[in-house]
Amino acid sequence: MFEHVTTHGMERIRASLELDGDELHIHANSQARFDRLLARVRNLDPAATVLDETREPAGDPASMKRLAARTPAAPNAILDPAADPALAAAVEQFTAQYEKAWLDDPIPALAGYTPRQCANDPTRRPDLIALLDSFPEDDGRPGTMSPARLRVPLGLG
Repeated sequence: MFEHVTTHGMERIRASLELDGDELHIHANSQARFDRLLARVRNLDPAATVLDETREPAGDPASMKRLAARTPAAPNAILDPAADPALAAAVEQFTAQYEKAWLDDPIPALAGYTPRQCANDPTRRPDLIALLDSFPEDDGRPGTMSPARLRVPLGLG
């Protein structure tokens, strides 16, 4: 189950809950959201026990790299954009829209500033560069955000 939010006309996943046997796994992109979901679960089942909890601060590029390395790759989708040019084009269009919106979104890893604001502020530019450096390189697969493409409108490319 996913919790969504729509910003800039795009639906984004803010949290997910996955039931695996009798274990519920909660993943959220903010501490407050995680705490809210955990409280909801505890209200539904006061006997629920937390077996393991890990929190990675989004503002730390080193933590983000460790988290990315631990996160398993998404399972193969039923639809393969690489095998369908029309689907690949649609995914690329979605990715381009997402990248464009991302430039003006407040980013938690940038202390709530937008990438454009950080690019124009010499004191915040190093944080933006570190964040972009933490992104995986564009491997050419449809739907992959490209740090190289993002650097161009930010004047960093």
